[in-house]
Amino acid sequence: MERLSTHNVKIEVRKLCITDYQDKFSLIKQHTHVTPTSLIKFDLPYLCSDVSTLLYIDSDIIIKNDIIPLFKIDLSEYHLAASFELWSYLSKNTSSNNRVDDITFYFNSGVLLLNLDKMRNDNIPSKLWNKKYELLNNPEKKRMDQDSFNEVCQNSTLPLPIIYNFNVAFYNEKYINAINLIYNTNYKSLPALLEDVCILHYVGKEDKPWVYESSNLCGIWDYYYLKLGNNLDLLNRIRVSKPLRYVHILKSAYDDKGSYQFAKYIIYKLYYKIIEKWRKNV
Repeated sequence: MERLSTHNVKIEVRKLCITDYQDKFSLIKQHTHVTPTSLIKFDLPYLCSDVSTLLYIDSDIIIKNDIIPLFKIDLSEYHLAASFELWSYLSKNTSSNNRVDDITFYFNSGVLLLNLDKMRNDNIPSKLWNKKYELLNNPEKKRMDQDSFNEVCQNSTLPLPIIYNFNVAFYNEKYINAINLIYNTNYKSLPALLEDVCILHYVGKEDKPWVYESSNLCGIWDYYYLKLGNNLDLLNRIRVSKPLRYVHILKSAYDDKGSYQFAKYIIYKLYYKIIEKWRKNV
């Protein structure tokens, strides 16, 4: 990582002692592909005590356009800025006549522009950890860190345009109307939107271009991977259609977890699917 530093970009690696988090992680027993280490982002205001404003991004992300305008956003009255989680709209709404003002703002925590000064002053890290422990037994709050951020910071979060956190799974024309509705945009096509996108987010297990050769917008990821001097052939990527990716993901989960933990994982997933379906029908 440090060798990527240039005359105008400084790469600094800050190492953490994982034993400092063992007691906290021992309380987290969620069966999800997102590990408890994602909760470390709760402590970013203290881990980066010398920083006022910080852009947190997940590791499954490509930055393809200029993001300097992000840092010109006035966050003085907000703890953070984040982009709407479009899945939360699609999972609850099937009609094309839904009203935007009826939709609760629920954001994705994979890209967060953080006002660390305000978060420190308002003791947000402690509130996030406490909220996480409070939500552990809530079947509706199953996301590792995202639900806690939304519960604690929803009313102090500035919504960001979709161009700063575009989920590659939505690169499908059937989603263009929903995107325009939620984000108050007027894109005629997805290629037109992609032209403006600054941050691509390869969300979900099935859209990982370093695993599956046919992932959505895989070519963009490949372009930057090659620019780093890497060899795509060494990835030994899997060549399967999208439906078969789910089969491969389940097989990998079985191999990793063993039969007992895999059975618990499946029950856990099915349980939440039932809860979500019940909520939609109520």
